[in-house]
Amino acid sequence: MNKKITFILLMVLFAMTARAYTYYDGIEIGNFRYNLALATSSSEESKATLQGLSSAGASATSLNITGYVTYNGNRYRVASIASNAFQYKTSVTSVRIGYGVEKIGNNVFKGCDALNRILLPSSINEIGNYAFQNCTALAYVCVAGDVAPTIFDNTFNNSSTTKKVSTATYRGRNAIRANSKWLAAFGGNANNIQRQTGVLAYDMKVGNLYYTIQNGIPYNFSGQNRSYCTIVYGDFSNDTKVTLGQNISFSSNNSPGNYHLYGVADSAFIDNIVVTQVVNNNTMANRIGIAAFRNCTSLQSVDVPVDTIANFAFYGCTNLYSAIFTSNLYNLVYLGSYAFGKCNLSSVTIPQATKYIGNAPFYDNSLMTGISVNANNTNYCSYYNALYNKSKTMLYQIPGNWQEGIFPETLQRVLPYAAAGYKFHSLTLPYNVKTLDQYAFQNSKNLETVHFPSSLTTVNANSFAGCDAINRVELNLETPPTIDYFPAVTDKSKVDLYIPLGTYSAYTTSSVWSQYHLKTSKYDYVNCWDILSGGLRYTVTSTSPYSYNGFSGDGTLRVVEIPGSCTIPSTINYATKRYVPTEIGSYAALNTTDNITISQAPTIIKIRRNAFEDTKLTNFPFINVEEIESEAFRNTTMLKIELTNLNKLTSISSSAFYNSGITKFVASTTLTEINEYAFSNCHNLHEIFLPHIYGVHPTIYGFKGFFGNNADDFKCWIDYRYLPVFLKIGALDTSKIYPHLVLDSKWHSFSCIKPISFEGIGLEVYTVTDYNPSDKKATLTPLTNLAAENGAVIHGEADGTYHRLNYAPNTGGATSEILIGNIKSETLVPNYGVCYFTLNPNRPEFNRVTDIVHLTPGHAYIRFTISEGSGVSTIYTNLSGTGGIPGDVNGDGVVTAADVTALYDYLLNNDISHIVNGDQTGDNDITAADITAVYTVLLSN
Repeated sequence: MNKKITFILLMVLFAMTARAYTYYDGIEIGNFRYNLALATSSSEESKATLQGLSSAGASATSLNITGYVTYNGNRYRVASIASNAFQYKTSVTSVRIGYGVEKIGNNVFKGCDALNRILLPSSINEIGNYAFQNCTALAYVCVAGDVAPTIFDNTFNNSSTTKKVSTATYRGRNAIRANSKWLAAFGGNANNIQRQTGVLAYDMKVGNLYYTIQNGIPYNFSGQNRSYCTIVYGDFSNDTKVTLGQNISFSSNNSPGNYHLYGVADSAFIDNIVVTQVVNNNTMANRIGIAAFRNCTSLQSVDVPVDTIANFAFYGCTNLYSAIFTSNLYNLVYLGSYAFGKCNLSSVTIPQATKYIGNAPFYDNSLMTGISVNANNTNYCSYYNALYNKSKTMLYQIPGNWQEGIFPETLQRVLPYAAAGYKFHSLTLPYNVKTLDQYAFQNSKNLETVHFPSSLTTVNANSFAGCDAINRVELNLETPPTIDYFPAVTDKSKVDLYIPLGTYSAYTTSSVWSQYHLKTSKYDYVNCWDILSGGLRYTVTSTSPYSYNGFSGDGTLRVVEIPGSCTIPSTINYATKRYVPTEIGSYAALNTTDNITISQAPTIIKIRRNAFEDTKLTNFPFINVEEIESEAFRNTTMLKIELTNLNKLTSISSSAFYNSGITKFVASTTLTEINEYAFSNCHNLHEIFLPHIYGVHPTIYGFKGFFGNNADDFKCWIDYRYLPVFLKIGALDTSKIYPHLVLDSKWHSFSCIKPISFEGIGLEVYTVTDYNPSDKKATLTPLTNLAAENGAVIHGEADGTYHRLNYAPNTGGATSEILIGNIKSETLVPNYGVCYFTLNPNRPEFNRVTDIVHLTPGHAYIRFTISEGSGVSTIYTNLSGTGGIPGDVNGDGVVTAADVTALYDYLLNNDISHIVNGDQTGDNDITAADITAVYTVLLSN
């Protein structure tokens, strides 16, 4: 049963197949004999197989095999040539096969020993085995297509050893060269496979132009689009124009008549010296191929409404003065590299639709002054008549006769040949430029000076090929870049290479850069910079987000050149980013001879060495500066100002203000380092005030030669506790070092290595003149002068006020056997055999210290033997009400009945243990009147 069903299905299928075609065998049409298969359905194509010569063509010597034949009013495509069709036809000398034929069978031209040439259409995809065996006269095989047809090991067996392949296009040539069987068949020599050598390869000729056909078989099936054709060559004996018409009509060989013009093939008219115009009929072809009109030196104008102009399409058309890229309907989408290189264009406009542009499309158009771009183009733009991508990060082309010489701040990359032939003598690349591609500035013969920013990362070895006039390079890179053969000059030692300060050693150890004449002295440093803004030059020091004192940005800057009076802004907007200037660079103002007044510089936190050395700086706006490097203001004799309120300054390096004109310097407690000679030879300097407490002070070595040649009345005020250290520095004039005092509590103990006068400073100062063991009370006596190394008690407000102290005469001054001054270094003293009492910071009494005693230099204390201090925890004083709260007898900070009780205990029992401020009336005695005074306070509250 299954076998019967299978048989029936096969019979049905056979019947259906048989009905799809009607076959005619041995039909003679012209010089040839065919087998025909007439399609009976509109969805099928009628085909023919060429069997051989007809009776009429038996003696034909030149065979013109058409791609289509007509029989009884029906058209057939000659899809194949049957095996053995023309074998041993020794009279045949040439063969042309029309478009439509796809296959040449085995042995077709075998033994045709007179056959000299054969033209194969682009439709051919297979040539059978031994097809050209023993074709000993075969000189040319002309292939119109872009793809190498399939051949077999013996397709050209024993044919001529001197035969060559001629192709219609360079794509076809390359395809055949890349095919091992084709290459072997033609002697293994690629030179035997050339485009248009000897005989043209093409599919059809219309007017003066030759075409190949693309995109399948040109048969217009129902509802399908017509085929495409491509111009591959021209005959300009009568017409020197190439016309790009969208519809190409071709009726010979009985082929379909209409084609869409795809474009001009690669290298179609290369080196043609006859063609003068490329015109269009307001329609569009798709593509002008690679080098399609290269070196067409008679070509004068082109109107090319195509979407693609490939690389080198019109390169070398030295008389081409006009190029139009648009029509009413279409715009250029793709413009290839060097497409119009070495032409004679003066200006061009890139259309709105252009989406891709290759390298230097208008390379070396020496008369070109501008490249415009349609404002609505979303991919490209024009900036100062040069061509960039839309964001202006890549330079595609400067015109050959560019007059502006201005690059955008956003530029990051100069593409190959983009600025070749640059006309100017000097080139300054903006910060953000990272990459210079090969031949970027090739043959810029006038170029002498090149300035590179620190953003540069890649320079191709040939970026400046042919720029043999370069004699100066400013390279703002602290690390020598890995660039070879730059610039293209023979004697590199004659090129002055300016590099950043401090990089000389790195460059001299480079095998490349050591060949140049390196310049890195202070007179050259200003030539290394990144950004010019507001007359100031800057170097980018960081591209990390930065915020300072309310100012923020995308990076930081160093001011490297100050040409005169200026304002240093808090932020600089450059390209798409904001930068904060934070430094003044070394020698930044060196070449400025006029007076310099800087209006403001709120974000500058560092002033590098020699920044203003030998300049006429008149003011100091750097209120937030943190670090001043060596010799930064050396010899600024016009800087006759007081430097105060520098509340963030941490360090001053050696000779920073040497021989400057400053009159006063008041540091803040942030200052931790002053190096040697920082203020030496300052003839107008009257005072330096260092408000540091012990433990937070400028480094010791910083005062070597600190006061040389200062004003006669010069004084340096330092913390009294640090005075012993200063006086040990032999290089100092100790007579000009004076102590100052700031109270850190309301009651303050004091001692000093030298005798001190407290006259006129607004503080109460006492010495201890007596101690009564019975009532555990010490007597405090006012003083004006204090002898050296003695202790004192000071009373005043701890409000941060600095009191400048003067020295007392070496003779006289209060002394005390009870209150001992400590002038030594800070120490820890074991509490063995003695007991120590230190001043209570809140009230006039001394409290006993237990365990290990921490003795601080500059303070005073009471010391007793263990027996003398037995049972004593607090030593009271006679300063009853001094500085106390009215009514607060016991010193607990409040006025209560306990204060009345304390007075009664004293009057009745002579018990002073609870008395701190007993003398409430101020009559230097404690009586009942003092009790009444306390009651008055209680009642008033």
